[in-house]
Amino acid sequence: MLNRLSVDDNIKFCEDLFLKTEDPVKKLFLMRMALLETCGWIEECLDEIYSYNPKNKPITDYKIMEEHIKKLYSFEYDKMMKSISLSIGVFNATSLEEKLKERFPEQYAKFKGSLGCLLRFRNEYAHKNTEACTNSSMGFSSLRDHLKNIHLGLRALDYSVKKIHQIPVS
Repeated sequence: MLNRLSVDDNIKFCEDLFLKTEDPVKKLFLMRMALLETCGWIEECLDEIYSYNPKNKPITDYKIMEEHIKKLYSFEYDKMMKSISLSIGVFNATSLEEKLKERFPEQYAKFKGSLGCLLRFRNEYAHKNTEACTNSSMGFSSLRDHLKNIHLGLRALDYSVKKIHQIPVS
């Protein structure tokens, strides 16, 4: 799975600049940049997870999956699970989801909740210019909490999908 250190560094960079300015538009812009950076990282991690396959071939060898991944622009939970189903099969994906819910109910709920929360902000922030963004309730601390919850969930998915495909887990 992709390293998240650069995302953490970029959030810190945006937060440092945020604290140095009094301009509300600049503050919103910096929060927006940190959020979009985080969401881009989530989407890249998911693309990597979707591309795992038992023969460890490039995703270009699997046209259906390659085309599917190219059309994904979100990390909505249900769409994410459908994509994982395409990669590992419906029965494996359903079993994986049930195991995660059963073994880690609190973390699973936080993962799913954090995905939904960041998705709402991402959808507004990605489709409007800064001045038109009205939802400014996300803060850097909250963003870090959501990133932590999502990182843990993605690690569990990454591990589980690799295990199903029998790919060595790092």
